[in-house]
Amino acid sequence: MISDRAECERVWDTYLDRRGDTPKTSVRERGEVRYSTTGLNFCAACGGSMHALLRTKKTRKPSIDGHPDPFDVTWRCRQYAELGSCRGSGYGNLEHIEARVLGWLKENAKGGQDMEARVRRSQAVLKPNDSAAQLISIERELDRLVRQEDRLTDSLVDGLINEDAARRKQERINARREALEKERAQLSKRRERMVCQPRAVAFKSLVDEWEQATPNARNKLVRTVVRGIYVRKGRGLSLSEKCRIITMWEERPSVSTAGAPSTAGAVL
Repeated sequence: MISDRAECERVWDTYLDRRGDTPKTSVRERGEVRYSTTGLNFCAACGGSMHALLRTKKTRKPSIDGHPDPFDVTWRCRQYAELGSCRGSGYGNLEHIEARVLGWLKENAKGGQDMEARVRRSQAVLKPNDSAAQLISIERELDRLVRQEDRLTDSLVDGLINEDAARRKQERINARREALEKERAQLSKRRERMVCQPRAVAFKSLVDEWEQATPNARNKLVRTVVRGIYVRKGRGLSLSEKCRIITMWEERPSVSTAGAPSTAGAVL
């Protein structure tokens, strides 16, 4: 496929290097991940997942306890890398992403009045515009549909409506019920994933464990408080701007807001 023999040999050597770095037992089989933020990095431009790329073997730093140096690991948008369909994507160096995460954990470990206020808000009764109120509204509308069906049956028995009209009305009721039940399932699943914001002492324990933890252990630690890390394009951005942290007590942002500055997940 490659006419240039020298280029062909270069590609083959690169393949052998990459293959030699691949463990005999897959990460999936071992139940471990290779990097601390595996599965947590997302492209701020399209909202899609990012995958890790290693520097060429000749330019890599020495490994750390059998793991690649974070400086040699770069996260790229999968949509851009595989399909070229995300032109606004950037990239994130694992060393910088880890620095952002650890800095964020340390800031939260300090606590303070602002954090305590946010903890109380996250543990408070949900506001009317929250998903709990939406679920209540859905349940009420489903009850109304049941009453409509009862009235429809009575009208049909009393001869106030013919069968064709009753069938059309029943079809509309069924379609509306199906839509509501689908929405209810989605809201319920979303609420199950939502958790209350932990207090400063919980963050301090994560910071204490971070230094001695393996990449796989760090991944598990981060997942207890982080839902996703949205990486923006831009060399001159600060780490807090480039890597937006979405916490477990927030919902994932839409594509249009994924790259916007975060306030809920940051320590104010």
